[in-house]
Amino acid sequence: TYALQRVYWGKDQQVFSETGTFTWDETGSFITLGSPGGDLYFSVGENRLTQLDRAGNRIESEFADRHVLRKAGTLSDLRGTYWKLVELGGRRLEAPAGGKEAHFLLLPGSDRINGNGGCNNFMGSYEESEGSRIRFSQMATTMMACAEVDYEPEYLGVFDTADNYALNRDTLSLNRARMAPLARFVAAMPKGN
Repeated sequence: TYALQRVYWGKDQQVFSETGTFTWDETGSFITLGSPGGDLYFSVGENRLTQLDRAGNRIESEFADRHVLRKAGTLSDLRGTYWKLVELGGRRLEAPAGGKEAHFLLLPGSDRINGNGGCNNFMGSYEESEGSRIRFSQMATTMMACAEVDYEPEYLGVFDTADNYALNRDTLSLNRARMAPLARFVAAMPKGN
C-alpha cells in the first residue's frame, strides 16, 4: 500500500492526500500506483522513485527534477542545513567560550561546502554517489592561530577521510567504511541567530 500527499506549487497550499495499492512490474524496476485520479508510474532507483509519463517514459521538462521522490535521510536533506559539530572521534565537543562554532554547510544548488573549524573558515567541494556515499575535496582554509581550539586539525581531517554519511532526523554522522563515526553533527541555527 502507499500514502501520497501532493501540493501544487504556485497555487494555494492545499494538500491532496490519497491512499491505495501499488504493483511491481515483472522486472522489479517499476511500480504503478493505482491512484483514484489515474494510475501513476515510477521507475525505482536506490533511495528514489522517478515519476514517468503514462507511456512509461521519463518526464522531460524544466521541472523534471520535481518528479523525483527521494528517500528521507538522503543528501538532498543535508543541503542548505547548518550542521553544528557536537562529537569528534567519539568525544563530545562544546564551542570554546567566545569562540567560533565548528560547523559546515552544503550549499544548495551546487557542489560547494563551506564552514568553520572552530577557528578558521574552510571551503571546498563534495561529490555524492548512490548508497549514502560522499567524498570531499581537500579544504582551503584561512590561517589564523587560535590556541583555545585544539581539535580543528582533526575536524578538518574528517573531510579527507569520510566516504559515507548517515542521517537520523536532525543528527548527521560522517563515517569511514563501517567504522564508528568520525564526527557527529546536529542541525542548528547559526550561532548568534
